[in-house]
Amino acid sequence: MKSPSAWALSPGRWSLGSSFGTHSPAKVNGNNGGSVGGSVSKVLKYLKQRKVSSLQEEEYHRFRILYNRLLQWRFINARAKVVMDNVKNIVEIQLFSVWLRMVRLRKITIQKRMELRKVKNVMKLYEILDGQLYLLTEWAQLERRNEDSIGRLTRKLSALSTILPLSHLVKVDTESVFEALNTAIKVMESLVPLIAKYQTQVLFLFSQFYIHRKK
Repeated sequence: MKSPSAWALSPGRWSLGSSFGTHSPAKVNGNNGGSVGGSVSKVLKYLKQRKVSSLQEEEYHRFRILYNRLLQWRFINARAKVVMDNVKNIVEIQLFSVWLRMVRLRKITIQKRMELRKVKNVMKLYEILDGQLYLLTEWAQLERRNEDSIGRLTRKLSALSTILPLSHLVKVDTESVFEALNTAIKVMESLVPLIAKYQTQVLFLFSQFYIHRKK
């Protein structure tokens, strides 16, 4: 009885079935043609399984390639998202800085407008007071003249009251004199608010007259 060869003892041979691997060569040679045909069908089945497994390996390889591409695209998308977030942050910072500059410029513009309006108001005030300044300087002289006139009138009245003829049995009604003097004082006191009332109008007319005369 011969010992089995290395090909017969290989794992591939044993995977075809226990009966195919346990028979001795003498027993195999002793079987009929049907046993040989069964062995051939088993070999074809084994080869078919190997072919199917090779197709599965190819599909698995394709799946690995697609999965790697998917991971690459995910990485690219994540990196693009990070870049877009950074760009967004930079743009937001730039917009905020531009907004701050606009606010500062608007504040400066408002301040300049207020200063310009103030200067215009001062110029208008000088234009209005330009014609009145001369009158204000002349008013002191007019006031002194009025005081002098009132002083002279007072002195004359006091002089006339002291030189009244009281001789030759001349009698004076003191009550009537007191009433006359009291009436004169009241008239002079009533002139003060009257002068104050028409003072502005008189000054305006006098200023217009002076301006026309100056032109």
